[in-house]
Amino acid sequence: MASKRTRDAPLPLEAEEITVLHLDDEDGSDANAPPLTVSVDNHGRVAGVGSLVKNKSLDVRTKVARNALSPGLARDLRHDCHAAFNAGSSFWLGVTDEPRCALEHMAKAVFDAHCDPEKVANKLDDTKTGAEWWVQMRCDDRDTTEANAYNPLPTRDKNNPAGVSFHWDKDENLVDQFGVCVCPAVSTVTYVTDQGAPTVVTDKTPPAMYDDLRLFRGPIRRAVLSHPEIGKHLSFDGRFLHGAPREMGRVGLFDANHKEGGEKKTSPNAKKKQDQKEKKNQPYVRVTFLVNVWLGHKPRGLDLCPEQVLCGFGTGGKKNKSKSKSKNINQSQSQWAEAAATVRDNIKNNATADFQTVPLTETSLGLRHLTYAFGETGTDHLLKIPTSDTLREWTDDGGTVGVSFQGELLCAVVEHPKEKSKAKRKKAT
Repeated sequence: MASKRTRDAPLPLEAEEITVLHLDDEDGSDANAPPLTVSVDNHGRVAGVGSLVKNKSLDVRTKVARNALSPGLARDLRHDCHAAFNAGSSFWLGVTDEPRCALEHMAKAVFDAHCDPEKVANKLDDTKTGAEWWVQMRCDDRDTTEANAYNPLPTRDKNNPAGVSFHWDKDENLVDQFGVCVCPAVSTVTYVTDQGAPTVVTDKTPPAMYDDLRLFRGPIRRAVLSHPEIGKHLSFDGRFLHGAPREMGRVGLFDANHKEGGEKKTSPNAKKKQDQKEKKNQPYVRVTFLVNVWLGHKPRGLDLCPEQVLCGFGTGGKKNKSKSKSKNINQSQSQWAEAAATVRDNIKNNATADFQTVPLTETSLGLRHLTYAFGETGTDHLLKIPTSDTLREWTDDGGTVGVSFQGELLCAVVEHPKEKSKAKRKKAT
């Protein structure tokens, strides 16, 4: 399959037209609260972000930085990643907040790498500017009840339980309460392990209002596929539709006995016992650290990581508050601040949008068509996306490759068949 090396060019920018949305508190729970307003431009960005993109103060191109985390650092973070994942939510770290644990140091490093506080963040409301961070963990043990409990996807979803459904990052509370879609300036994924489904980022953006499903649909021209690689950092426009489809992952990457150093040759019986042991002791194989960069807008209901969650962290958290341990805690914080500075510099200096792009057409060799249902109800939309064995086994550029879809509806978001059935029933009545 032919490929060429290209740069992922930013979408063309027009004049920034600002719309101010005045949102009412429907339940009237806080009569003294100031009026809630959200300002967005005609590209669906928070007001002010578009200008930063236009003058190149903010780079929202899809980019990768290999080795942003060293293998040793990634290994040291896994315990805290597990604890953060079990907390079951995302957390906030404001631009003026001081990190209190290893993961908050990493969140600050990612934010600072993409958004220089002096050049960008200080131009917007600093009380609404910061990093939203959380952890995703996925495994492919379909026969284990415990494993399925940690994979919040319906059993009918072909991604269950190994992948991440396609979605837009957004202020979830605004969508639920007011039907308004506000996306972060930049979304990021940092791979803590090298196993599991790839991240697929498309150039499809959502409308600001959720009430007209038709505006979500249409062709997709480009995508970037990023296979997991330990320490790799992926960033992209926060308005882009993305997910982690298992079917597009490499063969064998969900094997329980997959090791960084390879697989040892053993007898069949010994191998079976080894597989069972490792399957029990290592239920999670795809670990990613996610950070969204928010500028001038803080998602509603998002707060700092609670102290009780920090107490479960073993790397720089406040696990032990005794005076005898205070010196060690301070030393740990200093060490993580230094490690975070290295991560920040690795991303700033090494991130690139220069990777190969593979064109796909209806006649491409080994083409396979995949479909994924997604949306707030799970069946609002249907993503039609093609792939090939070449993409599935891609290894160049750390397993990162651009895809150009050559055809009007070769890749597209379309109406889900169930939605069509609902529309017909409503029309009949």
